[in-house]
Amino acid sequence: MATPDGFSPVTRTPLSLLVSQQLRHAIVSGDLPVGSELPPEGRLAERFGVSPTPIREALITLAGMGIVDLVPNRGAVVRRVTAQEVRDVCQVRKALECEAARSACGRIDLAELKALAAELRRLMAARPDRGDPDRPRDPLQPRRPVGPPPARRQRAGARRRL
Repeated sequence: MATPDGFSPVTRTPLSLLVSQQLRHAIVSGDLPVGSELPPEGRLAERFGVSPTPIREALITLAGMGIVDLVPNRGAVVRRVTAQEVRDVCQVRKALECEAARSACGRIDLAELKALAAELRRLMAARPDRGDPDRPRDPLQPRRPVGPPPARRQRAGARRRL
């Protein structure tokens, strides 16, 4: 929180957090592939220029996030994510997003809704695949009925019966 003169308190970021962020980035970007062993703690400490303690804490953090497995007498290994885990995460995310949308719908006013609609239209217009027939339809446009108009359908059915 800023003070009246506009300054914010200076905080120190723990070294273990900085190390875990860099290791996580290396894993997510593929620099450390799935199944690969991370270098021993001592070598990681040398590379990062820190003591072994922040390295150990970072590896424990990554293990808690499910990114690495800590294997006795082997060290940290980049964990393989199973298809079932991905499905489970997607299911939880879908439930949370639906609940968040449901909750937001009851609280949004018309001005905010119009601003969101305008932003969505701007984003849809900026998509590089605008001319792609497989592109999802604009969710703000009403759905058009598929097939011939009702009057033509009725006439076509009447002609078939004759």
